[in-house]
Amino acid sequence: MLQEACYLQLVFINYILGNMRILFVGEYSNVYTELSAELKRRGIETFTISDGDAYKNYPSDYRIKNTKNNRNLLSRLINAILFRLGLDGILEFKRNWSKLKELSVNYDVVQLINPVALSGFGSFLNLIYIHFLHKHNKRIYLSVLGDDYYVVNWFVDNDFKSNYYKDNHISQFLKPDWSFKYKYCLGYHLLNRYAIKVSSKIIPGLRCYREPYLWTKKVTKVVPFPINAERIGSVIKLKDNEPMVIFHGWQKGRENKKGNIVFDRVVKRLVIDYPEKVKYCVVQSVPYEEYIKLYNSCHIFLDQVFFEDKGYNGLLGMAAGKVVFSGFYEKALKEYPYYDGEAIGVDVSRDEEDMYLKFKQLIEMPSNIETISANAINFVKRNHISPVVADMYLNIWNE
Repeated sequence: MLQEACYLQLVFINYILGNMRILFVGEYSNVYTELSAELKRRGIETFTISDGDAYKNYPSDYRIKNTKNNRNLLSRLINAILFRLGLDGILEFKRNWSKLKELSVNYDVVQLINPVALSGFGSFLNLIYIHFLHKHNKRIYLSVLGDDYYVVNWFVDNDFKSNYYKDNHISQFLKPDWSFKYKYCLGYHLLNRYAIKVSSKIIPGLRCYREPYLWTKKVTKVVPFPINAERIGSVIKLKDNEPMVIFHGWQKGRENKKGNIVFDRVVKRLVIDYPEKVKYCVVQSVPYEEYIKLYNSCHIFLDQVFFEDKGYNGLLGMAAGKVVFSGFYEKALKEYPYYDGEAIGVDVSRDEEDMYLKFKQLIEMPSNIETISANAINFVKRNHISPVVADMYLNIWNE
């Protein structure tokens, strides 16, 4: 009888999940694209709305993009004013509004990538859209996968690995762009508060994104970034006299945020000191699939300097079996369901001498590359593969 009851319960759960309708709004680094694909493989209806995450050009069921006109001084001035008023992209928003409303109703779950769910559009336009979503769907959930008002303020106010935000937020007051728009531009605090209010749960992708939301009592445990099993590569086995290839994906406009300049100085020093043992490959702002192909032949993968955990970029490198230089703080790693204390990457800070010595150690002890490569692949398989992460989301949605 017990087995029969368990079987009927499983059938019922599968029936319920199979009839769920899920809307993903926005995209950062392929997270929702991958989740949507996994859920579709299970027969769950999903729909995605985004700008493709700018130049990365991820696929989306409905693409909405703010195409700015910056051809002359007047248009740049108008855009700057709209940006600060939270009305950035208002004409494009108006053109899309009718279709956007049609595609954004009657879902069981709406998952927002950020309070600024529609990237490139201002705070008040996003507020209008989230209000509409709240009125015409069952439940809203908010992801924390990048900067928003509370994340930026938390980084500014708290001791942090890099002090990047502490060092830069004052200088950004008169010219708020990118991260600092959330702190200094009109409307982002109001938008963030409203997104929290209407959300059933807040789902962080990293420990440093969970901390700023603990006060809400709505924040869940960390749910890792998902990645397709097809991205899993082979363990690196460096051949005798084979040079160590260092890959640096350098996104233009984010030189300070990711620590690209710090990486660049250290690696150029390595190239001078070890010309026969190091090759340096820099790639800038290419579409996602091309980017994937370009890093396949490297051994070392540079992710970011200033954070306590890896980003999605670093996850790609780990899955491919590369030795990733990023944040690997013990506190952050303990947030993952499966982590046993093994070396899964190289933890770095902006201490250039310390970073140089860590590179030097790998050059002089190449067997460590193979060990870290194997550990990284195993870590990704246990914590980040899409079916594992999708189950975590489904559990939250069905609580």
